[in-house]
Amino acid sequence: MADISSGDVFNRKKLFFSTLLIFFLFTVNPGFSQETEVVPIQESPVSFVFSINPTSLIISPDKTGFTIHSVNEMDEDDVVTGFSFNTPNMKAGLGFNSRLVQLDLLAGCGSLISGRITGSFFSGDAYCRFRPSPVISIGIHAGFMKYTPKWDFFDVSWSEPEDVSFSPVNGLLIGPVFSFGKRACFTISLDYATGVTDVKTHNGYSSNRDKLDLGGLMLNYGLLLRVP
Repeated sequence: MADISSGDVFNRKKLFFSTLLIFFLFTVNPGFSQETEVVPIQESPVSFVFSINPTSLIISPDKTGFTIHSVNEMDEDDVVTGFSFNTPNMKAGLGFNSRLVQLDLLAGCGSLISGRITGSFFSGDAYCRFRPSPVISIGIHAGFMKYTPKWDFFDVSWSEPEDVSFSPVNGLLIGPVFSFGKRACFTISLDYATGVTDVKTHNGYSSNRDKLDLGGLMLNYGLLLRVP
């Protein structure tokens, strides 16, 4: 049998007492042996909600080819080209939050810009989102837009803004919405938008349509903020 030196005995005793001390510390104070619990961010049941959408647009095929005929045969017709409107907008309101569902009620305003037909609009919106995870939500959006289009060629046409007028538009919106994030999140909605306006011409001008459908698909995307 091999001899056991006094140094080996001392080392074994030191290892034994060190192990016993560690076990004692972990047993007396469970905090040493348990992982630190991650406390989730607490959501308020009611939040102030702000929506900023600087690059939204409406795809409106019917406006392509809308023409104002000149009163003077020597002048050229003013023809609308392109099929979309830029619709930058901002909204604010209240959000009602639960673990599975978010309901947002917002109101806001924005601009309708196409280079030919412009205007400012007021909107009211309701969003109902289901939350399969804390950072992902998907649901449905419904709302309305109210605006009066204006004829505006930015001084590059024969006709003037006062030569063409449009009736007010009360448009409806409905479509899916998707959001990613918590208090600051990216959001996108794709709505079907309605919006028919009556066309009237003045000062001898005429148009190729009595009505103009400014509705279509509205792509609305931007940033949504919740406070708190």
